[in-house]
Amino acid sequence: SRLKFRIKINLGLTLIVAFTSLIIAIFVIRMSSDALIEQSRKRGEVLAGNLAMRAENPLLSIDLLNLGSMVNELKKADDEIVYAFIMDDQNRVLANTFNEGFPIQLKDANKGENNKISVVTVDTGKKRIFDFAAPIFLSDKKLGTVRIGLSRSGIHAVVQNLIFAIFALTGAVLLLAVLISTQFARHLTFRLGSLQKHAEDIVATHLGPSLRKEDCKAVKFTDRFKRAITHTPKGDEIQELTDTFDAMGMSLACHIEDLQITEADLTRQKELLKTIINVSPDFVSLLGPQLTYLAVNKSYAEHLGHTEENIIGLTDQELYPNDIAAARMEE
Repeated sequence: SRLKFRIKINLGLTLIVAFTSLIIAIFVIRMSSDALIEQSRKRGEVLAGNLAMRAENPLLSIDLLNLGSMVNELKKADDEIVYAFIMDDQNRVLANTFNEGFPIQLKDANKGENNKISVVTVDTGKKRIFDFAAPIFLSDKKLGTVRIGLSRSGIHAVVQNLIFAIFALTGAVLLLAVLISTQFARHLTFRLGSLQKHAEDIVATHLGPSLRKEDCKAVKFTDRFKRAITHTPKGDEIQELTDTFDAMGMSLACHIEDLQITEADLTRQKELLKTIINVSPDFVSLLGPQLTYLAVNKSYAEHLGHTEENIIGLTDQELYPNDIAAARMEE
């Protein structure tokens, strides 16, 4: 089976659009993901820092009820906050948002730095969480640490929506491109088809294989011509048009060869006729429809006192006196 020119254009355009969209999608998704992650990190740092500032006085007075209220209100205020808890300077948990017991291993997941907010990624097996550790200071004394866990599921949801939007837009652009390319290819193939039909008509009516087979040599032009116009097409419309013009070229070559052979035959016949009339002692001439001389033999030319070449194309009025010319005309 062969691919039509229209299908080739559509496939090529589809591959170009799809490849371009894939490259754009990779870069856009990568850049968007990095930007969202950075934004989430900054947001978590702000939340942890604000909670650390608010927890200074309750922690100093060991107001556990107030500390518990702070972490619970923070978790309720933001759906992306997975947990929040406050530890003292001895790493004892004073308040937390876990209803089913505090996971002890979480205490050492982010040990934090001396005076900066520390961020680590905690993998629970089901999801990944940004864990923020913000130290609580009063003057230069560290009172404890605030820990907040911020889910990355929101980032993934935004990235997934972005991927869907990119591919939906790509599909729409691809559909539009295919429709436009189909119309363009249909117009182009229609023109090519018309040109091919005209070429085939010329070959069939004016350049048909009515050639001199006996004069063709090793690989006969006639056989090549027949193969060119009768073989099963194996390419697209452009290939078919190329094959048709190849057949036309071979046919023209055959006709030119045929004309050359015919011309050689006529030349030989002319020379033979000239030899025959020149050996005759009689005056021999050949007149055309306008009574002009087409050929004369050597004896007649010598009688007229001209060469054979000078007599060709002349009439009796130009070679004889008027009275003799008139008498010859009456005869």
